[in-house]
Amino acid sequence: VGPADTVTVFEGTYDESVTIDVEGLTLESVDGADETLVDGSSESDAVFTIEADDVTIDGFEIRNSGNDEAGSPSEEAIHVEASVFDYTIQNNVFDPDNGEDDVILVNGVTGEITDNTFTSEVGNAEYRAIEFRSGNSGDFDQLDHTVADNTFEVVQAVQSFGHDLTIEDNEFLTPEDGDEVRQLVLIDDLATDDVNYTVRDNQFGEEGDELDATAIDFVADSGDKFDTLIVDGNNFELAGENDAVDADGGDEGPVEVEIDATENWWGDDSGPSGDVE
Repeated sequence: VGPADTVTVFEGTYDESVTIDVEGLTLESVDGADETLVDGSSESDAVFTIEADDVTIDGFEIRNSGNDEAGSPSEEAIHVEASVFDYTIQNNVFDPDNGEDDVILVNGVTGEITDNTFTSEVGNAEYRAIEFRSGNSGDFDQLDHTVADNTFEVVQAVQSFGHDLTIEDNEFLTPEDGDEVRQLVLIDDLATDDVNYTVRDNQFGEEGDELDATAIDFVADSGDKFDTLIVDGNNFELAGENDAVDADGGDEGPVEVEIDATENWWGDDSGPSGDVE
């Protein structure tokens, strides 16, 4: 297998973990996630580990993150290593079952996560569908990621530590079983300064099933770490009785940058009516 090659995977169930260290490699299933399952329950590592730039993982159901020797979940479905540029994770179904670990852990620099479905049969307060960490990437001024067109039915969907991040056109739903949802999008900006976040055109909640948590929570160890915060075009009508957007900033005081959240739908023409802090 060489750079920029495409490896096609036929239908079936695969019990293994895969490390991709070839630049430009595309790993894609022939028949899509409905027919192609990768099960990491017998492995001690992440199911997929991306170590090279321009890698694409396309069209798998990924079940069970890796487990340590004692059988406790310890690794992710997909782990993007530090300093990786331009990864793409698309058209996959994540059903970790254990609900104990991050599904996708990103230490990389740039990339996109699109058109995936995240479910969890067992809710857990520490479970995140996607976590962005910047501590090991080494390229703080270039961190830029997109999360778009995904469906999340999880306890906590996205957590970010200091990455420039666009979250758009996603559905955030309450899981059928498990613990109460914490935050659907938690922007916990601890690692870097002058970061930019855009949360646009997302659907929070669904008819007959209001959310039971804050939809978007901006937290920082210092209120002046954010450069721009854009919350635009989202539907918060079914966000429930909790805050749709919380920007009180946590222990170190409120977020200091202004958030323009006027172009969202709150379920009433009168606007947020106190749902934005």
